[in-house]
Amino acid sequence: MAKRALIIRADYEPLAGFHNSAACIDQLLSARGFEIEWCEGPGATRAGILHAYDGLIRRAGPDDAVVIYYAGHGGLTTNQTYTPDADLPRYIQNICPTDYGSTCDDDFRGISAFELSLQLAALTRKTKHATVILECCFAAQLARDAEPANATRVWPTLTRVVLTRHLQELRERSRDFEELELTGNPHAVRVAAAGQTQSAYQVALSSAGDLRAVGIDLPESGWIGG
Repeated sequence: MAKRALIIRADYEPLAGFHNSAACIDQLLSARGFEIEWCEGPGATRAGILHAYDGLIRRAGPDDAVVIYYAGHGGLTTNQTYTPDADLPRYIQNICPTDYGSTCDDDFRGISAFELSLQLAALTRKTKHATVILECCFAAQLARDAEPANATRVWPTLTRVVLTRHLQELRERSRDFEELELTGNPHAVRVAAAGQTQSAYQVALSSAGDLRAVGIDLPESGWIGG
């Protein structure tokens, strides 16, 4: 049995809390014997994240414990014209890789909740000991109120064209798309920082001395979380 973890930290509109959150989970998992792989900063593009996730799936054995952790922005697009037979669902969630800002109608650079679910389904076919931790918002036009005061919105605004193309590509690429569990993957533990239509916020850190007292040494002062 191996213990494997993939820590993803995207640099799209980065907040100081992203670095601290990723460092914290690294220290907690390392202390418990996990082998850590990082996908961070410039390497945490859409392609880079999916490549790292695919590699984790290939290496996973049936008795392995596997953790996937993401720190960064998340987005939620609401279909304002939703009907039960619409081509798009009511809500489409996505995480925002480092190159998310390059999204256009012909090139979606986010990773949607549907795509993440397909990845998790592939992982749990290899091992039933999987945990996914998403430390991000799932809200459209993200903003961070006064913490910090100069926080910026998350762009771009996703269009019906790019989202429809993305979902059609997923359907064509994967036979499993229509078979995804409506209530989530029963073989994985899922931990989310916010609900489907909620924002997640940074919080002020305790003092460095207090953190070191519980075995945590973070790279930046001020904030943790996203």
